[in-house]
Amino acid sequence: NLTSGGSKEQVGYCIDQGCLPPLCSLLSAKDAKLVLVLLDAIANILKMAKDNDQLDAMCQHLEEMGVVDKLEQLQEHENENIYKTSQRIIDDFFGAEEDVAELNPILAEGGQNFAFSANTEVSSQPCGFQF
Repeated sequence: NLTSGGSKEQVGYCIDQGCLPPLCSLLSAKDAKLVLVLLDAIANILKMAKDNDQLDAMCQHLEEMGVVDKLEQLQEHENENIYKTSQRIIDDFFGAEEDVAELNPILAEGGQNFAFSANTEVSSQPCGFQF
């Protein structure tokens, strides 16, 4: 619900507080509804990152967490919706291979990884993930 109805500041704050690793670890759950909700949340986060010129940094962060591997595994899932959704996320956000050296996240105050904003200046707000 947060990723679809929350503000970009709220989503950024949750990511800065470490919500992504536990969220993504649940992608291996047996409950198809839960997995679909998680895939939707990941897609929403990636859309916010794209809209705020932080897609490369977010993709790199998710790749380092092993999310792309989990998405690839989900393409073999028996549930067709899970298969299609995971494939769409890979195609839409991870499809183009880029040189990892080009992926440099903006470091926000306090060493936070993501500072999503329309400009490239680092936010002075407490949360470093600012859409």
